[in-house]
Amino acid sequence: MALVIETGAGVAGANTFVDSTFADSYFGDRGVTAWTGTTPAKESALIRAGQYLNGLNWLGSRVDYTHVMCWPRYAVPVADYIASGRNAALFGEAMYGMYWPSNVVPIPVQYAQCESALRYLTGVDMMPDLDRGGYVLQQEAAVIKTVYAGHAPAGTVFTAVRALLRPFLKSSASIDMVRS
Repeated sequence: MALVIETGAGVAGANTFVDSTFADSYFGDRGVTAWTGTTPAKESALIRAGQYLNGLNWLGSRVDYTHVMCWPRYAVPVADYIASGRNAALFGEAMYGMYWPSNVVPIPVQYAQCESALRYLTGVDMMPDLDRGGYVLQQEAAVIKTVYAGHAPAGTVFTAVRALLRPFLKSSASIDMVRS
């Protein structure tokens, strides 16, 4: 399947926010050597990473509900630490007032797709099927025993991806309020 890049313009049929050249540069700048393989393998990983991102609980609303990709979006607030200017080089001209413009895909979202694609490329499924929802209370194997806290997430937490996306995602404890 060919990559169709969502640029923020609401590209019909889009399945990624970045191409393999962008990801190659991203990982090259960071000295990550695990991003290897054929271009088709990298592109497949990018498409899977896009699917993962589409399943997250984003702030705001998609500009066009008929498009599969989770960006571009309306009404996504710019986080305070971003607006302070400390990260201006990373976020650049994407900032507009107190909300992200509805015609961009923020750079941290693109970086998060790269990080997610790396996991897929190296054999980590970020959306695995979970037996009984993944709510393990106790696991024993010979002398090894695992017991998770009651509030532990059902699956692996991908901290590098979540750190990049924190300003764009809803808290698991948040609720949407609508004025009638």
